[in-house]
Amino acid sequence: MKKEALNDQRDNLKKKSVVLPVILLAVGAIASLAVVLILLMRGSGGYSSEVKEQLALAERYLDELDYEKAVAAYKAAIELDPECKEAYTGLAEAAGKLADSYIEKGEEEKAEELLEETQEILADGYRKTGEETIKEKRTQIREMSAKLVAKKDEKPEADDDGDEDGPEDDDAGGADGKDPAPEAERPLAEVEFEWDITTVTIFDAVYEDGLPPEADECDLHVISEVPASFTRTAANGGYEYRDAAGKLILEEKTEQTGNKKKYSCKLYSFEYDLDIIAEPVSLVFGLPQYPLGAVIRYDDGRKIELTAEDMQRRGQTGAWYFEICSVSGGQLNVYPE
Repeated sequence: MKKEALNDQRDNLKKKSVVLPVILLAVGAIASLAVVLILLMRGSGGYSSEVKEQLALAERYLDELDYEKAVAAYKAAIELDPECKEAYTGLAEAAGKLADSYIEKGEEEKAEELLEETQEILADGYRKTGEETIKEKRTQIREMSAKLVAKKDEKPEADDDGDEDGPEDDDAGGADGKDPAPEAERPLAEVEFEWDITTVTIFDAVYEDGLPPEADECDLHVISEVPASFTRTAANGGYEYRDAAGKLILEEKTEQTGNKKKYSCKLYSFEYDLDIIAEPVSLVFGLPQYPLGAVIRYDDGRKIELTAEDMQRRGQTGAWYFEICSVSGGQLNVYPE
């Protein structure tokens, strides 16, 4: 009897030793399959039902030429999922068509506001997703906005006597009828941002004298995100930005000496919200790092120096960029200050 009992115990142990690994393998296979399915769904637009509903609504509104509702639906999808690439590209299409309809009805200001807001949303979408198509759409919206502003500036303005671009009937101004020359404009703050394009940091490793296979370029371009109503013209080797009234708001230029580059900017007003950031010319997981820094000088003599670590930001996709400064609430914001 004892011998039979021992044999039964051995048989049970053998069965358990076979069954347990099979169970573990099955569980592992199911888990792996679930992960693969999730990734496949996400890669093919596997968004939540709420996001899909908003995307479907937006497409329907586009077909019905109801661009206002299409824009609203795409915005709702972005609110639900800030990484929904289709929502950003769809928003750009809908906003462009809505802006065209505003322009046809003579509502240029509404078109400008819409294009400005869309640029900001697309810029945020590019930082969050790293999707090049979103960046291209943002460029198209920016060009559309610039054309609108240029077209608006081409319209002749009536003088006080009612004539277009003609001399005024009164004696205001100088002897020749022209307004006296304005006083020299003085910047409230000046920004300098420098970097070296021969050194790049990628995955926490520093490469000098050439780029590794992982990097396309290590150069930067500095972006001034300003209101769409601003007029940009070439001046003094760079560009100047003026508001709708012609007031100078911002001057900027980028200079290169050898492998060193320097972006300089003069801010003449803090009335408008704007951002100055630096992004990689090519989307890589690293940026020019050493030497790199910025200096902010105020008109009252204050000076703030920023290092790469102070300005460096990383999006959810892992793409790096530098936040140099911004203007909001009537003041210049620098972090850390």
